[in-house]
Amino acid sequence: HVEAQERFFADRDFFLARKAAEERSRLEDRARVAKDSGGPRRRRPDSAGPRSWRHSAVTAADAAAAGQVDDDEVVEAMTAASAAAAASGLPLLVWADLAASEWEDRLRDGNAYRILLPWDTELLWYPRFLDEGDALGLEQSISDRITMHHPTYLFQTPSGITEEKINRKGQAKICDDFTFRVQYSSKRDVPQNYEVMPFEPWSRALLRRVEAASETVFNAIWFNHYRDGTVTIQWHADSDEGLGPNPIIGSISLGSTRMFGFKSKRPLPQPPGRAKTSGAAGVVHINFPLFHGSLLVMGRNSQTHWLHAVPAMEGVGRERTNLTFRFYAHKDLVLTGSASEERPGQPSGFSGSTADGDQEGQSCIQIRNSKLIREVEGLHASAADAQQQAPSRLRLVPDVGAWRGLCDNARPVLVDAPSSSATLVGDFLQRIAEAVMPDAARHLRLAVP
Repeated sequence: HVEAQERFFADRDFFLARKAAEERSRLEDRARVAKDSGGPRRRRPDSAGPRSWRHSAVTAADAAAAGQVDDDEVVEAMTAASAAAAASGLPLLVWADLAASEWEDRLRDGNAYRILLPWDTELLWYPRFLDEGDALGLEQSISDRITMHHPTYLFQTPSGITEEKINRKGQAKICDDFTFRVQYSSKRDVPQNYEVMPFEPWSRALLRRVEAASETVFNAIWFNHYRDGTVTIQWHADSDEGLGPNPIIGSISLGSTRMFGFKSKRPLPQPPGRAKTSGAAGVVHINFPLFHGSLLVMGRNSQTHWLHAVPAMEGVGRERTNLTFRFYAHKDLVLTGSASEERPGQPSGFSGSTADGDQEGQSCIQIRNSKLIREVEGLHASAADAQQQAPSRLRLVPDVGAWRGLCDNARPVLVDAPSSSATLVGDFLQRIAEAVMPDAARHLRLAVP
């Protein structure tokens, strides 16, 4: 117990120190823009709270617009200032002031709000955070630059047979400082580090804009891709390693509108002498319509006292991409070296679009006797060896010509190669068709040049 307590406080202190350093760095960056531009100098706030974030963003933007600094920095400063100003002026909605039946109308009226819920919980709701042009441009950037990974998880049936299931939800993560862990099976002793991508100018500018609107700092973006309304997330709270105490999470939605359920973990206490009403007693439950380009910020106490979910929606055939912005810091998962260097824990590549194995991080793959064969140091990997290694990833690149008319956005995806070398290609493609491909893709063929 003592060791666990010491570990908890050490992890917490590490997280808080890294976040404080990030806040100082962000304030210094904005001050530098103001200084380099020769613009007006204003007193730097002593605290790193929401008010100082708004102040520094506006200061940097005013100065940058008036001086000679890098155009990208000017745009970033101006955009952050606009988002910070919008956050500071949000009208307030308080749970106790509205009947439960009124909330649906308020959340669909197109206006942004600062929402105060029971247990001192704060949410920020921007139904039109990105205009149509920005939202479409962001969708295209993600399609061009981000490859979604559909990991394969291992489940043991009551009869003792191990089954492989491909996650229907695509995932990707961006972070310069830390990697993350993924659990591929029910065994707690086999977590693997997640492959993360470095920030690029487009993703960093987006991060800064969301930071200003969220009144905090972030250092990571997690992507989730839903191919249609049947892909869901069950009720949960975000308690991943490295998110620290009382995390704040920003969430941008692109594509189809999906409902986002938000409910309290326990019933709201009934005020003495007050008659029971749906809005004053019982579990508090709110549904947010996550419009194309919307931003929902789950603020203080949102993960402590609440659960959230994305339920299934019949008739939703269009895909949806969700970007969640987080501050993440875990001392056991620090990335070493620059973003351009090879990152630890990165699984060996496994590409369906190449067979020569000469690209960095890729191995040779062949199809023999209707099976996928990966060569490792000149030998064929056995099923036993595969079980002991991190899953290799197969990059599937769609033939654009063959997909024309079937899907508006045929993009590459990453899937884990079968853990058993005895798996037939046909069986593997059936799993992919069921979990990853749009309904219009009735037939798949794997071609390895």
